[in-house]
Amino acid sequence: MKSRAIFVLAALSLALCALGRAEKPKYPLTVHVASSDYSISCNSDYMCYGLQKLHVTIDGKQYILASEDAATVTGLGQYFAYVLKNGDYPARIVKDEQQDAAEYHRVIELQVATSVARRYTVVGEGAN
Repeated sequence: MKSRAIFVLAALSLALCALGRAEKPKYPLTVHVASSDYSISCNSDYMCYGLQKLHVTIDGKQYILASEDAATVTGLGQYFAYVLKNGDYPARIVKDEQQDAAEYHRVIELQVATSVARRYTVVGEGAN
């Protein structure tokens, strides 16, 4: 009887320790996408690239995010551009470098589907 009581107490203390060490969520932020647009630019050597821009809100503050990997080239100059639907997406900051008191470089990863994540660079910041 005494050994059972010790076993039960040990099991309960292990369970409480496990609860105390709960993992942090992989995507702790929520990014609200208000609009998404896509444009293609070409230089004088006919090298073209796509640019997807998102107008988002994170913690009540407005940002513009940009990604250059949202197009699929299907042939000579034919692109299928992808835009992101409006709504809320789980996200995390993957790079946050402070240049000085006024400038920073931040990369945010959005989970756009269950197993699909895309990275965006902050290219604009707005008022609340």
